[in-house]
Amino acid sequence: MHGWHKKLNAIHDKRTRKGLFERRDKILDAAAEVFAEKGFERATVDDIAASAGVGKGTIYRRVGRKQDFVNLLFQRGAQLAFDHINSEINKRTDPLLQLKEAIYALCDVYEENLSLMGLLISQMPLLIGQKEAEESPIAGNDFIRLVEDVLRKGIEEGQFRAVDTRPIVKGLFLFLNPYHYQYLRFKRDYTKGEIAQLTIDLFLDGLRKRK
Repeated sequence: MHGWHKKLNAIHDKRTRKGLFERRDKILDAAAEVFAEKGFERATVDDIAASAGVGKGTIYRRVGRKQDFVNLLFQRGAQLAFDHINSEINKRTDPLLQLKEAIYALCDVYEENLSLMGLLISQMPLLIGQKEAEESPIAGNDFIRLVEDVLRKGIEEGQFRAVDTRPIVKGLFLFLNPYHYQYLRFKRDYTKGEIAQLTIDLFLDGLRKRK
């Protein structure tokens, strides 16, 4: 095959994959709206197909069963949260400010997706099992490594006390998880900013190196 033909095929394949991802994202957006409006149990694949403007067969080919939407919505939400936190951290160079940005960024993600977050919480046992669901659904290894790197940098620069970073970071995500965020927002009437500041006061003040 000629080189130009290979390049054309590669471009076509790339566009095809992009189109498939965009179509699936459209379906996922429709599912999130339907679930928010009707609830997971009452929503049907027909409802999702109608909202997305596609046939029912397309839903099964691109996503699968209704339960499969929960996993894909969770994965996409987790990736968007990670990207946002990473972006905010990279705007700063000071480790203390980076950790503050990470906390505020996670609160931003929760606040902007309250209805979807409620769905994911209610269906969490389908995703990762009851035991793990009771711990922290957001604290995957990528999140932990990201924040641990910032914490280690702060320790090396003498800003933070020398601590075992893993339990500190896990504790942070356990405190600032979707369950607790919704509890503080709706049961205790905290604002997003107050939740972020409460988290900062509890964790970052304790990490600062005493003079």
